[in-house]
Amino acid sequence: MPWTPGRRLSGRARLGRGLFVLAVAVLLALAAGRLLGGPGVGDLAGHLWRILGVRVETPTPAEGPPAAAGGAPGLTGAAATGGGGSASGDAGTATTVAPSAVFLWAVTFEACGCGTQAATEAPERSVGLRRETLAIELRDWEITSFAPERVELARTDREAMCPAHTKRTLRLEEGKLVLYAGSVDDPGVELILIITTGIVTDDLNAGEVAILSTGLTFDSHEEALSLIEGLGD
Repeated sequence: MPWTPGRRLSGRARLGRGLFVLAVAVLLALAAGRLLGGPGVGDLAGHLWRILGVRVETPTPAEGPPAAAGGAPGLTGAAATGGGGSASGDAGTATTVAPSAVFLWAVTFEACGCGTQAATEAPERSVGLRRETLAIELRDWEITSFAPERVELARTDREAMCPAHTKRTLRLEEGKLVLYAGSVDDPGVELILIITTGIVTDDLNAGEVAILSTGLTFDSHEEALSLIEGLGD
């Protein structure tokens, strides 16, 4: 039966009404405390409901840390925030020529097909240079290998012969005087035919024939030509 003014409430009704009034009063007090910097209304209200016998469920937090704001999924540290860095080290460090570097210079001589190689200390002006800068400094050479302690360079000479073939040899062969590049005294160097002169055995005396039959070596092309001109007179 509904309650009407002037009607006396039962004991249970009075208890329920009293608890309701108490709850409202506490909530209002908590709300005022929150405005003054106190604990949250929701937290304290939960304690109140527990006091009143009302079961309150606390949500279980999600497993694992939240994704970093602005970061890519699955990335941490610099990768997640867009920062630089590399797992293998500082990729920005440039390789330069060390003061103790060895330079290997390889030359191919197109005229004779030979090649030579020489090793030297690093030129002073090359120390500290990167590959790109060194290529500009040594523009006549091709850098075939580059490391701080060892640099290999190569070039092709299309006109000159190798040092071994700058020498000249005159030799009588089948009654004709022939000019070769190379030295007859160096069996490790293949003689390269340059010209067959117009001089024959009959143009020479016995001493010249004896010398030229085994071969006569000159240090330069000019010396050999000078002898040829003298024999032709």
